[in-house]
Amino acid sequence: MNGGELAPVVGDTLSDLAFYLAILAPVANMATVLGFAYFALVATVAMVASFSRGERSDNAYRVLKLLTKRKPEPPGPRT
Repeated sequence: MNGGELAPVVGDTLSDLAFYLAILAPVANMATVLGFAYFALVATVAMVASFSRGERSDNAYRVLKLLTKRKPEPPGPRT
């Protein structure tokens, strides 16, 4: 198999993915899209950094959890 035979498969997969994303686009708001993009970016960076150093996958999960940790909600007024 040479590289030319793989290109149509990848192109078909991307066009299928684009079709399904286009269907979901009207119901997704910008915050959801940006949140997903941020999570995907952080997950990718954490996994690449961990595996490039030869660490185990649980360390990648620990880094991912640390980077995506939310700040706690401030306490509400007492009633």
